[in-house]
Amino acid sequence: METKLCLLASLIGLCVSVLDFHQPTTVCGPKPADIMFLLDSSSSIYILDYKKQLNFVNRLIDTFDIGRDKTRVGVSIFSFTYQPSIALTTYDNKENLKRAVNQTRYLTGGTNTHIALSELRRSGFRNARPNVSRIAIVMTDGQSQDFKKTFEEAQRLKATGVIVFAVGIGKDVDMKELTAIGSEPSDQYVLLANDFNDLDTIYDRLAIRACEVQTVEKTTTTLEPTTTIKSTTTKTTTTTEPKTTTEVIPPTTTIEKTTPITKPTTTEKIITTDSSMNDKSSCGRNNMADIMFVFDSMAFGYTKTMHIYKFINEIIRYMSIGSGNIRVGLISEICQNTDISLDQFSDLTKISNYVASYQTFGLAPYIKQLRIASFDPTRGGRMNARRIAILFVEDIFENVQDVLNEAKRAKFQDIEMFVVSIGKTITEGYASTMCSSPVTRHLVHIPSFEVLMSYRPTVLENVCYGL
Repeated sequence: METKLCLLASLIGLCVSVLDFHQPTTVCGPKPADIMFLLDSSSSIYILDYKKQLNFVNRLIDTFDIGRDKTRVGVSIFSFTYQPSIALTTYDNKENLKRAVNQTRYLTGGTNTHIALSELRRSGFRNARPNVSRIAIVMTDGQSQDFKKTFEEAQRLKATGVIVFAVGIGKDVDMKELTAIGSEPSDQYVLLANDFNDLDTIYDRLAIRACEVQTVEKTTTTLEPTTTIKSTTTKTTTTTEPKTTTEVIPPTTTIEKTTPITKPTTTEKIITTDSSMNDKSSCGRNNMADIMFVFDSMAFGYTKTMHIYKFINEIIRYMSIGSGNIRVGLISEICQNTDISLDQFSDLTKISNYVASYQTFGLAPYIKQLRIASFDPTRGGRMNARRIAILFVEDIFENVQDVLNEAKRAKFQDIEMFVVSIGKTITEGYASTMCSSPVTRHLVHIPSFEVLMSYRPTVLENVCYGL
């Protein structure tokens, strides 16, 4: 009987221990830290798995003592490019922070890990506190597109004193690359999960190890004389880089046409506003965005085109263009030389064939121009800016499959696609396929051109979400 009671007590104790172990407790105590999560948001991650990744981040946040003078957490995401989502200084309240994490965008696209690591080093810890541990938790499910650059950027990041945890998820991760990203020793700072459902298996180890991190000094040297360093000190290799600045093209900059990207010439304009224009809205006050308006003026005709121009002009009045955060461009024309001079043809068959060969191109070349050239740095595109396209469509497209394919490619290249569908002739399935997710925010149906202006608040609110 006594043995049974002892066994029962042991089992109860074990159950209590297990229950306590999984309770969301603040295990880090009062020791402050600045922690940046760098989350893979590429196309290889299914949206439901991406949500599991966000849930895992929130579970880790539960273990930290969040506060202005305690632990601070920021979040950035990456795919083809790097996108800051939550700065270290944004939230000092745990519940607000977790809500913001749940709203983190899903990008899709390639996996340029080296760009993400570089930008994290340059700007992610910009507001980090001195003498406080700086920790980066990098989560990815695959290999980067450039191992050499990823290796180099990881070394630069760690050389600034940041402790890096590398979390690999799934069977496609490259252990050599994860080891290069994570700090040493690898058995402490490189963790693996079989899949996104398996993240809980590494939760305890990651939470405890993150809490145990001590402040690490930078190992890079500075340009200032270091006369206080003793001759016996072992110097690390100096990796001082020239201070980089981003050249901001002034609002009056125009784009000059050089060699065409596609066979037909595409007219592309930069829409600018005079500095006296009233920047009424906070759209773009917090984050940068490069926004391209796209429509086929030939298909719309003069009257409808003027409706769209007026609508765009009204939209941009509510954007922070004057601050430099928002840049706006326009693609609206494709021109081909179809003129025939009076003395060009003397043969009926030749002139008939020439006229018969004339074709309209539809929307596909506009979207191709958008994704290939419009956001290029030589045309004013910025790597750290959110890339947005607003497409105006009315009728069922010519070359429908070409249009849908170009839209798919644009989204894969991290261009956020908004579709403004005007009228009732366009098939809803086509429009929803062209736009980004969620469709409810990226697709706006407008009954007619006559009421287009009344939808300005809706379009503006959808586009400016997060800006």
